[in-house]
Amino acid sequence: MAQKDRFIITVNGIPEEEGHVRIDDFIRQLQLFSSAIKQYDQHITRQQESTTYLRIVDLHHSSPATVVVEPRPYDVKYDNTELVSREFFSLLTEVSTPGSPIRPVNPSVLESLQNMSQGLGRRFSYFSISRENEVVVMDNRFEQRIRECLEPEESYPGFFRGILEAINIHGNANVLRIYPDIGPTKIICNFPLELRNAAIEAVAHFVEVRGVVKYKGRAPFPHAITVNEIKAFPDDSQLPTLLDLYGVAPNATGDLLSEEFVRELRNATY
Repeated sequence: MAQKDRFIITVNGIPEEEGHVRIDDFIRQLQLFSSAIKQYDQHITRQQESTTYLRIVDLHHSSPATVVVEPRPYDVKYDNTELVSREFFSLLTEVSTPGSPIRPVNPSVLESLQNMSQGLGRRFSYFSISRENEVVVMDNRFEQRIRECLEPEESYPGFFRGILEAINIHGNANVLRIYPDIGPTKIICNFPLELRNAAIEAVAHFVEVRGVVKYKGRAPFPHAITVNEIKAFPDDSQLPTLLDLYGVAPNATGDLLSEEFVRELRNATY
C-alpha cells in the first residue's frame, strides 16, 4: 500500500479539556470520516457496498492527537483504494477552496463531512485531514460551503426504477431503499401506511416507485422520494418464453402462410 493513499487526521480538544479530546468525540469523528469514505467509494465505483475499508496504521497523542488511516480493499482483485483516496481528498480540497466549483456528489457524503465540521468549538478546537503534505482544515467556512451545496432542496413529480433490497416498518417508519441500475447508488423512499403491504411484497423485486422526487442543492441525482405508488415487476422466471408464445395467435397472418407473411414484410416499402 502506497504511503500517498494514507490520510492523517489531526484533532485538538477544546480549552476546557486542556486540549485533550473526549473519547466519545474522538470516536464520532473517526466514524464520520469512515462513513464519508465508504459513501464516496460507493458513489464513484457504482457499487451497492463499499469496496474499501479503513485501518489505523499509526496513532499518537502529543497535543494534538493524530491518527493515520489507510484504505484497504475488501477484495484485492478490485482494488480501488488509490482512486478513492485521490478523488475523496480532491473533493475535500474543492470544498475548502473559496470560489472553487464542487463536483456533483451524493448528498450523504456531504452530510457526513458537514457533521464532521459542525463540532468546532464544542467538541474540538481544530480538526484537519491531510494527504501527501496537503492539509484541509474543516472549520466553519468548510461547513458553510457544504451547507450551500445541500440547500435548497427541490422537489418534482417523478419516478425511479430499481431493486428493492431494504425496508423498515418498525414503529411506522415506513421507509424503503431501492438501488437503481442508473443514476444514484440508492434512493430513500418514504411510503404511506396504505402502501405497506405492497412494499413488503415487493422486497427483492425490481420495482417502479412514483411520487415526489427530492434533490438536494446541486446534487446530480435525487436522494429521496415521497412515494404514492409502488409497482413490482415479475421476475424473469415468471415471464413467458418464445416457446410459450407459439400458437397464441393462429390467425395473425390471415390467409397467408407465416413464411409468405414475413416475406411480404421484408419486401414492403414505406
